[in-house]
Amino acid sequence: LVGKATAYVTVGGVSQPVLDGGLAPFSLSMLESSSSVSLLTDATARDGFQQKLVGESVGTASITVQDASGQELSLAVSSLSADVADFYVDMPALTSSVDYKMITFPFLVSSLAGSELFSELSSTFGTYGEDYILYAYQNGNYEKMTETSVNVGPGYAYWMGLLNSANVTVTGATSSQSGEVQVQLEAGWNMIGNPYSVAIETATIAYYKSGESILVEDAAQSDLGHVFWELNSADEYDPISSLGVGHAAWIYSSIETNLIFSASTVSTKARFASDSVDLSEEPQPPAFPRASALSASSSGSSSGGGGGGCLLR
Repeated sequence: LVGKATAYVTVGGVSQPVLDGGLAPFSLSMLESSSSVSLLTDATARDGFQQKLVGESVGTASITVQDASGQELSLAVSSLSADVADFYVDMPALTSSVDYKMITFPFLVSSLAGSELFSELSSTFGTYGEDYILYAYQNGNYEKMTETSVNVGPGYAYWMGLLNSANVTVTGATSSQSGEVQVQLEAGWNMIGNPYSVAIETATIAYYKSGESILVEDAAQSDLGHVFWELNSADEYDPISSLGVGHAAWIYSSIETNLIFSASTVSTKARFASDSVDLSEEPQPPAFPRASALSASSSGSSSGGGGGGCLLR
């Protein structure tokens, strides 16, 4: 990564910027003051320079971040207790072209791997690839999730299909409402989801650019689509103003950036995009994957139109 950037530390699922305007790459060191807090150096960090601090219970640690030019910042970071997400899922059996449902699972994972998410879901949905399937949207295509997929964790969303219908409540540890959660956006369409155990207003969601936090629904910003799109009961996309627990949506970005979620409405300043933006000029999200395209050999799909295959049994 070249040029000025921002370093982040993630504690208990909550990210915070710790060094603005530094020169990447960054290094991070930690002096532990609690055995419940541990340092994870993530070689597959989504933004190219982020390293993670994770801890399941409350504790503190002294963190030092240094950029490539040698400037340093030291601070004490607290590990926040996780919240519990508890939400209802109503899924049909995967028998027709519209039986995939757009969904997010806001569960904390430490390894950035699909296998950990599959483990979280096993008691509710069964065996991944046999009882259920997840598709992510990456690089303009629908791609079957794998054990090494990295777009997992709070804030990411998927298309889900089940071999058998299910009406269940899904429960798991999720990000604390006390801080922000970040996910990386690709240039193009991105599937995102509510990372919290409470509903959030889309007017609180921002993104980073040149070290600044900019609200997505601010009419003055020109890097992202101004609205979030959610699938309605008629399998059509509607612009939305809030995301419920477990709800997912599309957002379009013309740049690679980090999307910032917050459960707080205190600092919201932007007007809703529908008050100031012509929605007819906003691009529509891609079509959902098609169940009729399932096959024993396919594991991907073509871009734009969504069709895609994967073997359930």
